[in-house]
Amino acid sequence: MAYHDLRFDSGEGLKREGLADRIVKGEVFVFREALQSFDCYEMLKAASLRGIAKCVGQDVADRVEKEGFHRIHEWVDAGQIPALTDTVYDEVLPLADTFLRRFMTGAFPGVDSFYYEPQPNVRFHIPYDLAAAHRKEYDKFAQTHGQGKIVAHGPHRDSWLDCASNGLNLWFAMGRVRTGNGLTIYSEDNEGTFKYKRSGDIQDGEKLHKATTFDLEPGDVIMFHTDTLHGSELNRIDETRFVISCRLSVEKPEFPKLHYH
Repeated sequence: MAYHDLRFDSGEGLKREGLADRIVKGEVFVFREALQSFDCYEMLKAASLRGIAKCVGQDVADRVEKEGFHRIHEWVDAGQIPALTDTVYDEVLPLADTFLRRFMTGAFPGVDSFYYEPQPNVRFHIPYDLAAAHRKEYDKFAQTHGQGKIVAHGPHRDSWLDCASNGLNLWFAMGRVRTGNGLTIYSEDNEGTFKYKRSGDIQDGEKLHKATTFDLEPGDVIMFHTDTLHGSELNRIDETRFVISCRLSVEKPEFPKLHYH
């Protein structure tokens, strides 16, 4: 797997023609301050803070704004995370078209149309030792919202979950992300054939190589093919991981299965 860690203003932008095709072919890109580069971060941050204020109060939203999304578990009870996530979903959803068009116009020169899932994925992963006591509630949330929103998602390919096989995953860090609570990319297993469960997770006992993980700052984005084998770390550090992710395709989406959205 070719892995690139860049900034949009670094001069590499001159080479971004054909970027979508490179991603679909398996290259992984980390672009630093990507949301800020195209005036998207403050829009999504404000929407997220509105959702937090509506769910758990303005005082909490003010503390989060001042001290960071990565500390939200210090002021929000673990049992409130499903409701908090839903409230932030409600605030982010109306912005999906605006921020994706703005981001795609800037990040993908020459791409003037694309297909996207209308609902971005809002992902709050609090430390596992706090979440463990609420596993039943979190699992119930996953049944209606899909895996990986508030609990770790095992290694998978998105087409196993009825998503397009020719898509792009845009994984935006809203708060900082650190080794121990981040995204995992199994770069050495891209070409492998694996058995998987009905949940979409890879079957127990399948042998994988070591995963690549990424430290991110707010506004950074990881861009990778939807069928790159990937998952999420079980959050083992004392920080909350807050990410908004989107799936889209530049070409007409190809669905190996029917799409549940």
